[in-house]
Amino acid sequence: MLPLVPASTMLLIKAQVLLPDSEHKTVRIDYAVNSQDISFSDVADQKKHAAVDFMSVARDRDFKTAGYSTDTVEADFVPAVYKQIMQTGFPSHQELELKPGTYLLRLGVIDRGSQKIGTVDLPLRIPGTEPAKKQGP
Repeated sequence: MLPLVPASTMLLIKAQVLLPDSEHKTVRIDYAVNSQDISFSDVADQKKHAAVDFMSVARDRDFKTAGYSTDTVEADFVPAVYKQIMQTGFPSHQELELKPGTYLLRLGVIDRGSQKIGTVDLPLRIPGTEPAKKQGP
């Protein structure tokens, strides 16, 4: 997750990043990790177990951390949910509170079972508020 380290590609990450808006004051990140790359283990009642760590880090132009989030999804999935995850991807959601500015956002995922890692970098610009327009002559 360090800046300037090449991306890791053992896990395929799909992510949707939504900017703050009038209803949401945070950057919202929705993940769908390729489930074929995640190691699931069999547990009781025909469930499948997985443990996956998610991390997002926003860095400013000087590579200083401006915001970050870390989460672990550890769960046992019933067969119907497991089947859906295998088709749509292993999901997670994170939110970051960032001030207006330009950032490099690095998303990272680690499958605890296999120790596979995936990262992706993307530029992110949080627009500021528009200055008030001068009225009159």
